[in-house]
Amino acid sequence: MELGQTIKIIRKENNLTQNDFAESFHVTRQTVSNWENEKSYPDLMTLVEISNKFDISLDTMLKGDSKVAKQMNRDLKWGKWSKLVLGIAAAVLATVSIGWFGVWEYNKVRSEGKYKEGLSQYESELVESDGNKSMYKIKYDENSYFILPDQTMPSYFEFATDFRAKDIDCCVETGDESLVFCWAAYDGNADNIQVNSKMITNEQKEQYADLIKYGCDLYEALYR
Repeated sequence: MELGQTIKIIRKENNLTQNDFAESFHVTRQTVSNWENEKSYPDLMTLVEISNKFDISLDTMLKGDSKVAKQMNRDLKWGKWSKLVLGIAAAVLATVSIGWFGVWEYNKVRSEGKYKEGLSQYESELVESDGNKSMYKIKYDENSYFILPDQTMPSYFEFATDFRAKDIDCCVETGDESLVFCWAAYDGNADNIQVNSKMITNEQKEQYADLIKYGCDLYEALYR
């Protein structure tokens, strides 16, 4: 006997309308009608509920309906494979997360430790800049001082293994001009230092040789 006919017999033997049957299993009357007319089939969980409610085994309900039995078999197998795949995916994700946390924590300790250790070699003060962001100020002489950010590693979920920016600026006030030396693109080559957003000139390198060396040494102590 087809499953749809079996459901219809169960319903009628229990004096239930399609509406009554539908309410029992939280579906619509049209859904029950589709079941009984073989247009669709209950899912496995609903079949188990029907079996339990009316004390009819699944074997009895599916007996003679090989099409539905095969479909249920496929669903069960797919469910097992789905659980296996999800389990493997979860294990891989957990392993990757733990591995990334280890990498991130190592680099956090290394980068922040290097920065703090280097900073401790200089006399600095923590000040508030625009936007209430903390900055360190290191006085060089009466007319110039260095400014550097209060560096911390990006958060775990920002997927970074170092500071976002390794900056040092030096503000120089003279009677004729104001200069800002920037080590943002510094890679050990003094030619990459910028002055007022332009590449440093040979004349500036000669004129401010001591200040530039101080800035390069500071950069090395903090970041390299």
